[in-house]
This record gives sequence, C-alpha cells and structure tokens, in this order.
Amino acid sequence: MRKHLILLMVFMWGLFYSQNKNLSFKDISFTQKDSITNLEEYRKGQEEAMVKFESEMGLLMDGLFESLGRKAKTKAIDKKKSDSIINSLSQKDLDNSIVVYHYKNVDENIWKRWETKENNDILKYPVFTDFSKGKEYFEYPYNGIQEYSYIFERIKDLKIQEFRDEKKKISGIQCFKIKCSYSKIFKHRKIDGMPEFPDKIELIESEMWVTVEIRSIYHPAFKVKEILEKYYPLYIKQRSSLVPGMIRKIALHDFN
Repeated sequence: MRKHLILLMVFMWGLFYSQNKNLSFKDISFTQKDSITNLEEYRKGQEEAMVKFESEMGLLMDGLFESLGRKAKTKAIDKKKSDSIINSLSQKDLDNSIVVYHYKNVDENIWKRWETKENNDILKYPVFTDFSKGKEYFEYPYNGIQEYSYIFERIKDLKIQEFRDEKKKISGIQCFKIKCSYSKIFKHRKIDGMPEFPDKIELIESEMWVTVEIRSIYHPAFKVKEILEKYYPLYIKQRSSLVPGMIRKIALHDFN
C-alpha cells in the first residue's frame, strides 16, 4: 500500500511539473509572410490608402508653407501614375517582402533583435533589449548615451476565445488555439502649426496557436502585451481592416 502511494505521488508530481514547466530559449525567430486572398479587394484597399496618404501629406505641406508665410502648394494626385502602381501589385511583390524577425540572447537579460530577408540579408540592424528593464539600446555594451523604452502596441476592445481542446505541437512545444480581435491605435504626433489628424484605428482579427510553456512578454514579431501576458504565440494568422484582401502569417522559424 505504501509503495503504491509513493508511486502515485511521484506520478502526480511529474504530471504537475509537465503542465507547469517553463521553456527557456537562447534564440528564437519568426517568419512573416503576406498572402493576397482577394486581388480586387487588395488593390482597392491600396488605392484608398494611397489617396489618403497623399491627401494627408498635401495638408502637411500646406501647413508648412503657411507657417513660413508662403502660399499653399497642394498638388493634385497623379491618378494615372497611381493607377499604374496599384494595378501592378501582385502576390509576387509580397513574396519578395518576406521578413524574418530574430531574437538572440547575448548576456543575461540582454537580447539582440534584428530583421532579415529569407536569405539572411539584413533589413534592420540590431537593437538590444534589456528584458529586466524594458529598455532598448542601439549599442551594447550600453554606452550611456541612447536609451529608449520598449514600446508595446496600443490597443483597445480586446476579445479572446480559447479552444484548449484543439491542440498541436509546434517544434515539439504543446500549443492550443485561440481567436482574438482588437483595435490597434496609431496616434499622430502633434506638431505646432501643423494640421491635427485623428488617431488611426486598425481592426485586427487573428487566429493563433499559443503556448503557456514559454512565459515572456517579449516576442520578436508581436507586441501586444495584453496577449503576451497570457500566452506566447508560435503561429499567427491575421486580417487587418487597413489591408483588405490579404492575410498575414507569422510562423516559428527557429527555436533553440
């Protein structure tokens, strides 16, 4: 009887440990790829975004000229040139813009973060993040000159659905599915004498495979703290209201 009790205790301890273990890693990277699901919607969305951008730039230039005491210089949109660019957009263009996001541990709490193409050509040079302080540096060892707070995305109206019965392993890591939606907020920087634009809101809908075996609010390709406090996404498929007709997939590239 005593022997059976000991075996049961060992089994229960092992089960508890396996369910609560936290995985650590030295390097982790994710690949981001965009895919067109509806070419007509995608091109229409890009056209609307281009028109809005050029309109805002025109207002900014007008404000600049007026602040200098000159006549406003608003320039009409070159519709022919704009249509040519929009109509040439294709999946091939997106395939050429695949991004790999990297994190590499370099010293205790210091992590190097950078971006490359699939062939490892550098897209963005490294910055160094101190996980213990939530600070970023352009040089490491830190030279005491430049220090920035790590900025998470600003969101609101987060909704999460868990599907813990839907499970799969990604690179040997146990994951389950969640679906979430939220509004991502882009605040325009206010500049004296310039027109003030309203905050831009991007509606995001995502399906993710997440794990609770990795506990970290820092992810090389994802910066929603409210989600990272609960789960660590290893695969993300998302749609954006700002880019209709397209889905973005962020998948684990390497882990060790």
